[in-house]
Amino acid sequence: MLADVNIVCLHGCFDNAFSFEAWAAEMIAQVGESATVQVVSVDLPGHGLTGPWEFSGPTRQYSRTADVSFLREVLTKLGLTIASTNVGEDSNHYVSHGTATSPKIFLAGHSVGGAVCLAYASWYPEDVHGLIVAAPWGLDYDAHTPFREHCFGLVSLGLSPWVYPVVDRAFTVMRYLTPNAAFHLVALTAWSSTGGTVEERAGRRRFANRTHAMLLREGNRSAVAARVAELAAEERDHQLSRSLALAQLGAVRCPVQVQWGGEDMWLPVTRAKSFAQALSAAANVDVRIWDGVGHCVTEQFPWLSAQAACELIHRGLR
Repeated sequence: MLADVNIVCLHGCFDNAFSFEAWAAEMIAQVGESATVQVVSVDLPGHGLTGPWEFSGPTRQYSRTADVSFLREVLTKLGLTIASTNVGEDSNHYVSHGTATSPKIFLAGHSVGGAVCLAYASWYPEDVHGLIVAAPWGLDYDAHTPFREHCFGLVSLGLSPWVYPVVDRAFTVMRYLTPNAAFHLVALTAWSSTGGTVEERAGRRRFANRTHAMLLREGNRSAVAARVAELAAEERDHQLSRSLALAQLGAVRCPVQVQWGGEDMWLPVTRAKSFAQALSAAANVDVRIWDGVGHCVTEQFPWLSAQAACELIHRGLR
């Protein structure tokens, strides 16, 4: 059943749909005061409960194109696209006739999930009423110069063309040996804080334990390794990747809210300006930056992120 507001959430690399659990509750509580709300959080292919996914087209698995096709299939089956109202049960083709009424769908994505949301909105603008992207991946590709301010030092170095072959070997080992302690170290950089309140420290532990547990699902470790290889390929072909990203962002027409943590150690907040400039054709671009917040904006401070997102959604309901 469709609601007045339908929000679909996509997580980042290594993560899973549960990262939006608290955020979804905040959105339902805040938007639900003025409209019925449905929040759907989706595990991307190779993550969480979705697990490995076979893409039937010519595109590589776990590429941006494959992720958009996966999202399109999910939204169509949920009845959240114009196409889904015009397609027979046995049809393999989705055709938008322009006579159907589009449900009000908003996409919310974090990191890699944000990049998928932006790509989807550029390809299917008639389906998307608004975007909320938190620290989205893409656009600024600088791992080929890893000592510039691009992203967290080890991440930048690991995706660089010179070091990635070693990282790839490490992922081969990770498919069989995946210590939980490594994810607690990752959580420290993803949340950009070794201290914090008792609640923040508990949140980091939940994040690390959940991410580790979901990665142990059969096939997920190999799939995540393949996804990281796609990110490394984007960095390797950085000039082409940036050109494609600029074209996609320039095709986005709906309102966009870009959220970023001022203490993001993975993808520095300086990238927010690049995204705002590239979204030149969007109906409105609202940039929100919060001091003391790390990379995992929607999970570290879900109430803060949701409150800002509600403002975009309320404007879309007018």
